[in-house]
Parts: sequence; structure tokens; C-alpha cells
Amino acid sequence: MIISISTASTGFAACIEVDSSSEEFREIDRRFKKDWAKQKGACPAIKFVARVVNPTLRREFDEYAGSLPRRHRRLEQYYHGTKLHCSVMDFFEFCADGRCGVCGIARSNFRNERVNSRSWQRFGNGFYLAPNSSKSHDYTSSVNKYRGMFVCDVAPGKKHTLRYNSSQLRRPPKGYHSVYGKAKILGHWGDLNYEEIVVFTPQAVCPKLLILY
Repeated sequence: MIISISTASTGFAACIEVDSSSEEFREIDRRFKKDWAKQKGACPAIKFVARVVNPTLRREFDEYAGSLPRRHRRLEQYYHGTKLHCSVMDFFEFCADGRCGVCGIARSNFRNERVNSRSWQRFGNGFYLAPNSSKSHDYTSSVNKYRGMFVCDVAPGKKHTLRYNSSQLRRPPKGYHSVYGKAKILGHWGDLNYEEIVVFTPQAVCPKLLILY
């Protein structure tokens, strides 16, 4: 199955289904379960996985990653949970509903205007991702039986590590490109139960896989 659309801003975008009987699907499923914290309860079953294909977003990401200092040019992968506000699995096309984070990200990536500056955010107004699928699950919601989560390529550059809330941030400190929130040690010395990373530039993130579960 291919879910595709052409947009004025990013051109062609598509999600190409990963065969559920393939080794690729099984590896994604294994990682999703491995990255699910046991304290969060049972891990839900993956129903659908697709590769996100958007040449414009990939080019912008590669250009940003290439602009980083050479010693900080590394690629990492994190999860991002968001709202699914349509029946993408039923109609096989991305919707144009501004409330649907899944279709919005697949079509045009993370956008500064979508950052909610009116709500409290632990490390300020940025784009939040996590190494744990279970943590990203906390930020998903749906109007149907599925929830949506992305596996994203991230170019974090030089990370500024924090253990305590710093909600006044609008960008990383000078000399850094992202903020990495470290979890508490033995339940102490910090505000986070689970780790997360925040980037403040949309081009530092590129959606790679869409997981519906």
C-alpha cells in the first residue's frame, strides 16, 4: 500500500507500507517493544509500518546535518508521538486536517508555527522526541482505533544535557545545537522519569518511519 500526496510546499510525499511478513517489519517491531519501558504497562501491537518518503524534507535535513561541525555530524533515531485525527488506514491518503499531526508531519515535517507556546514545556518551545516508544506514546491521541508514532532521523549536533526543568529556553545555549534531558538517577537528582531530546530547528528532524498501532 502507498499513501501519497503532492503539496505546494514540499512537493511529493508518500508512505510506503513495510510488508508485515518481512524481516524489516519484524526488526521494527522488536525495537518498538525493546524501547517500551516495562513500568508503562504492556506494549501495544503494531498494526502498520510505512517508510516516509519526502525528497524535499530529506534534502533539507541532509543540508542541515552537513552544516554542523564535522565532529558533531552524527545521525540518531528517536520516536515522536502525535495526534491521529483521520482514518488514513481506511482511505489510504493523507488528510488536510490541521489537527492531524500524523498527516501534517508526513506532508510537511515539524513546523515552528505548530509549537504550542501557550503551554508549559519542560525545555521551552522546541520539537520533542524520545528514545523510548512508551514515552512518545504519552503524546499520542486518536479519533479511531489506531495511534500514530514516527521514528525520526535526528541530527542533534552538540547536545546540552539537563536534568532539571528549564522551561524558559527558546534555543540551546551558545555552542550547542540541541538539549538532551537525562532521567533521574535511582529516582533522585532530576525532574525526568524518562529521557528526551529537544531540537529547535525543524530541519534537524526528518520522519523516517510511520508506525500505527
